[in-house]
Amino acid sequence: MNLISIIQSHIDSILETRELNGLKEIIRHLRRAEELYLKGKNTDEKEFYTETILRNNLAFEAILREAFHVYSKSQMDSKSLFEIENYFLNENILSERILTEFKNYRQKWRNLSAHSYSIYFDEHDALFSLTSLYGFSSILLSEILRRVIYENELSMANNEEKPKEQNQKLVDFVTELIIKWANTLDVKKEYQLKEIEITARLQAFLEIHSPKELKIDYEYIAGSNIRLDFLITQGTEKVIIELKRGLYITSVKESLDQLKKYMQLISNADGIVFLYSPGFENLVGMDIYTFDFSGETRNARVIHPASMDNF
Repeated sequence: MNLISIIQSHIDSILETRELNGLKEIIRHLRRAEELYLKGKNTDEKEFYTETILRNNLAFEAILREAFHVYSKSQMDSKSLFEIENYFLNENILSERILTEFKNYRQKWRNLSAHSYSIYFDEHDALFSLTSLYGFSSILLSEILRRVIYENELSMANNEEKPKEQNQKLVDFVTELIIKWANTLDVKKEYQLKEIEITARLQAFLEIHSPKELKIDYEYIAGSNIRLDFLITQGTEKVIIELKRGLYITSVKESLDQLKKYMQLISNADGIVFLYSPGFENLVGMDIYTFDFSGETRNARVIHPASMDNF
């Protein structure tokens, strides 16, 4: 697996939406860090391993500064790295998994190398540092991508007035919104988008066209290692949305089984599976299901290309 190519792909997608040219420095530093690591392996100059980590630290700072600019709307040049790190530690912005990787790299590599001028790192240290930074960078860049696309979608709808109220059953209202959005997609062009890009656009569309009292939670944590794509809440009504990007009927069946398990975890929740597929160019179809949980009947919908009707 070429991890730098994954990171480069995230950066390219971000730059298509917003000008954050500092992101290009991340790749430059990571490539140089790899070169230094390989020089350490191929020569007797073990100092290259320490230089690998120092170069990684520059990539770490570059991505944090760009993330700070995106999330805080502030100019990063006026802030020290220490201030930026504390911003992310204290503002509860990063997801738990990103924060864990952030703390791990900061404590094991950035702080250790920054506060000691006589420390030396070996080959294993350099390798662990690289892999840690690859993981952190990839996850954080995917979240930056989601954020900039989400904000871009909202900015294009500034003049649209939010509905004051909605009186339908919540699952019916959300279903209608998703179908309306799906019918606007140029799927031949957009199917290659990453799933996180699709979720960002869907989240923005739901927020734009929903009344204020409707709450939309993205990546709602429903249990240990369980994250719902969306949990929509209005009063006592709840709707789980699971988005799946795929071509095959089996993905719908598997997703429906997964949705049923999630509905068991969330009381009073209905559910929707939205299958994002090139088939949407043939309009949208929908299948309706009901699940019985201890005598309580809940609704489930599968929104899919019309060409998959009666699967």
